[in-house]
Amino acid sequence: MLDESDERRFERFYYAHHGRVAAYLLSRTDRDSAQDALARTFEIAWRRFDEVPASQLPWLLGVARRTVAGQRRAQGRREALLDRIAAGAPIAAHDQVDRIAERQLVAQALERLTGPQREALLLVAWDGLSQQEAAMVVACSRVAFAVRLHRARQRLSALVDELARAKPGVPRPPQSGMRRCSLDAEQQTSDLIEETT
Repeated sequence: MLDESDERRFERFYYAHHGRVAAYLLSRTDRDSAQDALARTFEIAWRRFDEVPASQLPWLLGVARRTVAGQRRAQGRREALLDRIAAGAPIAAHDQVDRIAERQLVAQALERLTGPQREALLLVAWDGLSQQEAAMVVACSRVAFAVRLHRARQRLSALVDELARAKPGVPRPPQSGMRRCSLDAEQQTSDLIEETT
């Protein structure tokens, strides 16, 4: 942890470079993403302050560049996740408008899940982790995670149904894909429970 003199040094460091790093980020991404990246850049600098080289600005801009690259990768993963969840299974050629509406429906349903439910789904669907790996991330047993994931999938399906009924004319993602997710989760949960008994 930094002592009081280090805090003052960091404060001077921050004010000396804040404007240049902000301008760099604004030239490479939108305003909201730049604000997030700026905060993340200085958070990393705070944690690694004793490692900052004498050429501070180039180091900071390198951190900022990697932060923006990480944001772009995350955005791509989010979009791919919404596609995978909305599709559930390979689907025939849908009208592009219907596909966008389906993705929005799934995104709204994801927002309404509890934090642990959303995290369980995202660890498996977005991050591509196995249930065992995801259980390690959230510090619970594999069986507990499988149950959490099963409930999250059921809740997501129910929310998508609810939102689709509330918005007539908006297509619901294919039922077969949503049902397949539930069946897969039920089978995996049953298998895990049988293994532990």
